[in-house]
Amino acid sequence: MNYDDLVIGLETRSFGRQLYLFRETDSTNDLALRMGHYGEPEGTLVVAEYQTAGRGRRGKQWLAPPSTSILASLIVRPPSAMASWEPVAAYSETWYTLLTALAIAQSIEQLTRLETGVKWPNDVWIDRQKVCGILTEYAIDQEERPFYVIGFGINVNFTKETIPLPIRRTATALNLLLGFEVPREQLLQRVLLEIENRVLELREQGMEQLMRELYARSIILQHRVRVTTSEKDIEGRACGFDLDGSLLIQQDNQRVIELHAGELHLID
Repeated sequence: MNYDDLVIGLETRSFGRQLYLFRETDSTNDLALRMGHYGEPEGTLVVAEYQTAGRGRRGKQWLAPPSTSILASLIVRPPSAMASWEPVAAYSETWYTLLTALAIAQSIEQLTRLETGVKWPNDVWIDRQKVCGILTEYAIDQEERPFYVIGFGINVNFTKETIPLPIRRTATALNLLLGFEVPREQLLQRVLLEIENRVLELREQGMEQLMRELYARSIILQHRVRVTTSEKDIEGRACGFDLDGSLLIQQDNQRVIELHAGELHLID
């Protein structure tokens, strides 16, 4: 990935304007968390061609061969007027994750014309295969100001042989679906612009439009699902989302359960 090509094509106000590009690092999220702790501004972006200790949700390892993916982490800082009530309601980690998934889904469609969908709580899928995962983390800096790090990995230009074995059955890459390689710099530029637009929309207008977009792009609504939480497995039909981004599941006895997190599997 080329630093100059990334910067020259950016259309954002601030997201990605402060850019750190690494050939290799342990985890872009870990690095961005350290940078955020010492005061790096909103919009700071950490990008790596390879991660030696990439992290996904629920302690999972993020696997991607060198120079095949977009591996990036973005620092987001709530305005000071909102800092006292972060992270609640629409400004929770869940909503930052979901708006990023929506932004990436739209960016992929704009660039490739592939039909995408969002799989709650943190994935972008195409044809029931995962092409992107997101990990959002909340932290406090050395001046006791809250900030978030939104990490995302997009599978862009794999070969079938380089898809890591543990994810080979469930994951794919954009080039494998298209039959040709996708310019990673161009895709990342679109993603940053779409994330920035949605963050500003969330702050200025609330979550109403984002909620409509989530309902339109969700691939799980009205499907039977199983969600593994830290306590137990829950099965039912995905019937909606609450204002904080949590999932609503209707069980066979018609009881509706609200889930804030978990590992979701489509059953039908």
